[in-house]
Amino acid sequence: MKKSRKLIALLLVMVLAFSFSFSAMAVTWPSDNYAYYVIEPKPEPIPGSSVVYLTINSSKPSGTVGISNGPLAITLGASKVYHVNDVLVAAHAAYSSYSFYDQAGLPITSSSSLLDSVSYVANDYDPISTYPYSGWSFRINDKYPLISNDPTSGPMGASIAEANVNPGDTINLYYSNMAQTLPTEYVRVQSASPLGSGIEVALFSSTSYYDSSTWYWNISNFTSLTASSITVYIDGAAKTADYQSASHLYKIDNVSAGTHTIYVQPTYNGEGVPYRVGVPVQFTI
Repeated sequence: MKKSRKLIALLLVMVLAFSFSFSAMAVTWPSDNYAYYVIEPKPEPIPGSSVVYLTINSSKPSGTVGISNGPLAITLGASKVYHVNDVLVAAHAAYSSYSFYDQAGLPITSSSSLLDSVSYVANDYDPISTYPYSGWSFRINDKYPLISNDPTSGPMGASIAEANVNPGDTINLYYSNMAQTLPTEYVRVQSASPLGSGIEVALFSSTSYYDSSTWYWNISNFTSLTASSITVYIDGAAKTADYQSASHLYKIDNVSAGTHTIYVQPTYNGEGVPYRVGVPVQFTI
């Protein structure tokens, strides 16, 4: 049994959703820039042997190695309604190097509603106590699943026991700071196309944070990333992506024709909280 962990902020308990996702097949480029959706109140069962995908972006506390892993293909067995907690149980069964725990330090089960920490090989990725508005968060297909989006009280996130999944979904699990100051940027690849001997890609980012005066949870839709130069990984090799202000695209040199996986390099503050995380995408040029 894993050691008990401190409770993180009550707002995270009430509002945040926890889980992960990402597509392993040739990418279907996003058709909109929304960063959230309201879940179905009564989802339909999905067929047995359906496959979903999981990506994981961790924090990087002292003494650990930050992970940016996935996509992990997860097969869901019987025909039923599956939620994110079911996916985590199936992920541990299929990939035993990953373990997922609730706030009592117990393994996640199909009745768990909150994810507190993740272990991978010899590293534990627990909540970072000096950042009370940080913790494990999740999106499904890049979007936050919500129970409601009331204009008065703000968005209410679905828990891992409430957010259902469908065949082919990607659950994006990532450690995130949701404080109003420097919330973690979640970056997705919007498009990729050949350019000379390389490629040009559109990178879009979204953040979420708690307003310090109203406690309203703010979720920003995806907008163009405009950092002048960033590091991306293509098939595991680091490459520089230079922002082109005229086209609002990033140019990456020396990328051959074929199928590749690309994601933006995660960056962290001194205590290991991510400034920016990137979700892998597979594309063909």
